[in-house]
Amino acid sequence: MRHFKLAQLGLAAAALVAASAASAAPITTWNYTVASWFGNGAGAPATSSTGTGTGQSAGDGTTTFVPSRSSGPTAAANPDSSWSISANQLDWGRVGGTVANGQRSALTITQTPKVGTVTTGLGFANANTYTHFNGSNLTNDSWTLKSTTINAELTLTAPGVAKEFKAAYKVSFVETPNNATTCPTAGTDSPTQLCSDIFVIFGSLGEPFTYDGYSYSFNFSATPAFNLNDAQCLLATGATGCLGFSTYERTNTPVTFQFALNATEIPEPASIALLGAGLLGLAGIRRRQQKNKA
Repeated sequence: MRHFKLAQLGLAAAALVAASAASAAPITTWNYTVASWFGNGAGAPATSSTGTGTGQSAGDGTTTFVPSRSSGPTAAANPDSSWSISANQLDWGRVGGTVANGQRSALTITQTPKVGTVTTGLGFANANTYTHFNGSNLTNDSWTLKSTTINAELTLTAPGVAKEFKAAYKVSFVETPNNATTCPTAGTDSPTQLCSDIFVIFGSLGEPFTYDGYSYSFNFSATPAFNLNDAQCLLATGATGCLGFSTYERTNTPVTFQFALNATEIPEPASIALLGAGLLGLAGIRRRQQKNKA
């Protein structure tokens, strides 16, 4: 009877420890703000600037433009083309042309800052939207985007807690010919009569964090989904398996980034030790019972 009571006590202690460890709950609802911008070398929003003329590469050191059909380090851009930089828009193409009439292409950031709520473990929330205005009526050897950096800040708040995350995305861009005949990814594109431009994205936003006994982690997605194929990745990066999206010629393509938040409970070290001691105690009781029976 004594051993039975000790076993009961050990089981009760183990159950109490397990219950106490599981008593806390993750934060269900977070308020969030996501702000993004094209950045300068210091991470601050880009200063508005415009450039024309010749040269192999131009920009602000973080965002670069090159002649669209550059064939070497001495290739020159058509002087009838120009590039322009601001915090939320990059555009390039004919001098005096507009994005609206298709004589200039552009990459813009909208819905920034984006404010909303995200529920832990339940679906994706929208962040900022990036739109490529893919103009096809550009001059030969027009200035075209080569690469840029997008700075992003995500802030999560809930009663009693605030978390801020910062990241810089590197974006590489490939301006393809505006026809299928000379398309470097012909046969893999759709629609096949055109040749989609290519964006590749490097970097991630949101390292895991812990709060009140839980580890929180992020998942990221986009609408429409990232859609690059192997041929496009090889052309843009020299390797397959890259992350990004392609945009049809003569089309405006918006891409909305999304994120989800998940939580996993972290056992308390003291609880683990106490639970382990309880289990060891039960094992000792079991051994003594077996000896007494023998």
